[in-house]
Amino acid sequence: MIFSGKVQADDISPETDQCQCGSTKAPLKSFFVSVLAQTASANFGAISFQTSSRSSSANPSMSLQVIKYPHPTLRHRSKPIRRVDQELKSLAAEMLDLMYAHEGVGLAANQVDLPLRIFVCNPTGKRDEGEELVLINPLIQRPKGNEAAQEGCLSLPGMYGQVKRPKTVRLSAYDLQGNAIERTVDGFLARVIQHENDHLDGVLFFDRMTEEALREFDGQLAEFTADYQSQQKSGGIPSDDELIGRLAQWEQRYA
Repeated sequence: MIFSGKVQADDISPETDQCQCGSTKAPLKSFFVSVLAQTASANFGAISFQTSSRSSSANPSMSLQVIKYPHPTLRHRSKPIRRVDQELKSLAAEMLDLMYAHEGVGLAANQVDLPLRIFVCNPTGKRDEGEELVLINPLIQRPKGNEAAQEGCLSLPGMYGQVKRPKTVRLSAYDLQGNAIERTVDGFLARVIQHENDHLDGVLFFDRMTEEALREFDGQLAEFTADYQSQQKSGGIPSDDELIGRLAQWEQRYA
């Protein structure tokens, strides 16, 4: 997630070109090629778009909140969505509400504990301004050029670092109404989209930092981990096995 002002996990700041969102080092070019090879055909398979406003009692209900590193869903590779119903549309609306509440410009499903290939964004970070996007099964191709800018993550509050990304990419996706999206994006919006798409593959912004730069954050990452483990021991957060097990019901329903 990226946000305006100071960037947070999944938000990017239009004024400062900062991006926030959430470790392992990810191989860049080889990883990108691998992701395309594995998802290109899957992302654009048939999707069932439900027009009825009826809801299903089988849907696992939840109230969304931004999860913090090292929650396992942040490292879960999301599955392509195969059906869109009213409840999924409601979840997308709640994601937008949460994004704006955190003054963000983007929010990926992984960051709200959903294992689905969908994210929301608005490069202005302001409701009723700019371009609000809900992107289903996004695919990024044809990267051109590159530039560095500071990024951060709501799932890693207070942590920021320089990340190099392509300046221009080709985006393919669907919106909530089933319309295909095919467009070339550049500048700040391109960075936001790439940042959020990384989340769907379980990649956090610091995975794209140099090893030397990442060493500066060893202490912060250790603190995040210690706090998370402390909450698990006190019962405030379920075990990782239980958290991962919950993802299956969402995948069975929508993927």
